[in-house]
Amino acid sequence: MGTALETAVELAKIRGTIYNLLSQCFFEAHEPFVKRLMDETIIRFLKTASELFGERSSRAERALSLIEKSVEHFQGFSAEEIKRELNIEYNRLFVGPGHLPAPPYESVYLTKSEENKDGVVMGLSTLDVKKHYLSAGVTLDENFTDLPDHIAVELEFMSLLCMEEHSKMEQGDISGAEEMNKKQRDFIDNHLLNWISLFTEAVCNSTKSNYFKGLAQLLEIWIHSDKELIESGMFS
Repeated sequence: MGTALETAVELAKIRGTIYNLLSQCFFEAHEPFVKRLMDETIIRFLKTASELFGERSSRAERALSLIEKSVEHFQGFSAEEIKRELNIEYNRLFVGPGHLPAPPYESVYLTKSEENKDGVVMGLSTLDVKKHYLSAGVTLDENFTDLPDHIAVELEFMSLLCMEEHSKMEQGDISGAEEMNKKQRDFIDNHLLNWISLFTEAVCNSTKSNYFKGLAQLLEIWIHSDKELIESGMFS
């Protein structure tokens, strides 16, 4: 492998890992995830990858510092206690019952208007998200009962595309890797960038939790940074 290709292979893997970590953060917490959060495995990885945030690296560091404050707050708590506290706020923000301060669905933000300030789920954008999944050969697990445009699912889709790009480059299938890279670019342009700032604003305006504030800010910073990484990569 040439140096440029080696760099591209490693970059696709790191990007895929970042998307996977962020996706896990936007599902309900479980004990294995909590343990990784508390031993700072997640934070350490994101710090080592901070150079990928480019000119936004200082903002990313501030977002990570909010998450670190939550980790400090939880010192001495059991994994079960941490999981319970995180999930109480997670459910209040993203699940319900009742009004959701920060719905985790793309369609809600794209269908808001003067006449409908709450937006709707399962709009046209949701159907297009499903088309992107199908075009990449991705189907949702039959046991998954939430909507396809949930933020965690969209992030996991990006992770899968990045990892597939990485795999194809390792196999020497450069045209296949380029196709995966184009799918990433299309999904960011047509979906994630259309609502991520609105979602981040909703989260930050609706919670006092340093964890969820830092997470939402980091997510927005990463999406914009990754857009630039894709545009400056070997397939641009």
